[in-house]
Amino acid sequence: MRRMSTLFEFAQSRAILTEAEAMEAIERAHVSGIAVEQVLRRLKAVSFLGLETARGRFEYPEGGQAADRAEVLARMTRTGPEGSERLMIHPAFHAYLEIMDEALVP
Repeated sequence: MRRMSTLFEFAQSRAILTEAEAMEAIERAHVSGIAVEQVLRRLKAVSFLGLETARGRFEYPEGGQAADRAEVLARMTRTGPEGSERLMIHPAFHAYLEIMDEALVP
């Protein structure tokens, strides 16, 4: 995986994304097939993408029991017709990737 080019595909996106939107960004970096899911898991593991563990609350666990706990809470929090997971790009990357703040978008 060309890590930086994959991260650049998230540039100017919204801070909060559905899992499908995150996967589309990964695919734009010329990642395909099962590798898309592997990259998505890796972006969660390195805390680039946080999991919504309660409505409007996102956690960035770094592995172990904290990651297991976050995965269960995220699964319980899923919303929408397909029960889609919501993810948030870590705030540390917002300025560099020019991430849009939902509070400022009409």
